[in-house]
Amino acid sequence: MPVVFSPLQKQVLSLYRTALRSIRQKPPSAQAAFRKLYRHAFRTRAREYSKRDIAAVEHLLRQGRRWVEVMQGQGVRGVAVGLEVERWWNEEGRRDWWTAREEKAEEEDGKQ
Repeated sequence: MPVVFSPLQKQVLSLYRTALRSIRQKPPSAQAAFRKLYRHAFRTRAREYSKRDIAAVEHLLRQGRRWVEVMQGQGVRGVAVGLEVERWWNEEGRRDWWTAREEKAEEEDGKQ
């Protein structure tokens, strides 16, 4: 059965996709840092706030739109990620669906 998202969830996902797509316009040397920064920002806030707290989600959505708009600007050519983001990336950020899927495939290949 397909997942049904609320209109607010669709807006958040749309903002996330917009942020990730904007990375393509940045220099190749800076793209990994932008990816880490965006993923950290979205995933940590998703854990901090309840999906049912509509006022907070709407506030974060407005903040996020402004932030992504600023980051998309031509003047922003790179970002520096802090220790918190690096720590998160090394502990949790890489453990996304694709990484877990690739690791599982590698394990299966190793067993054969």
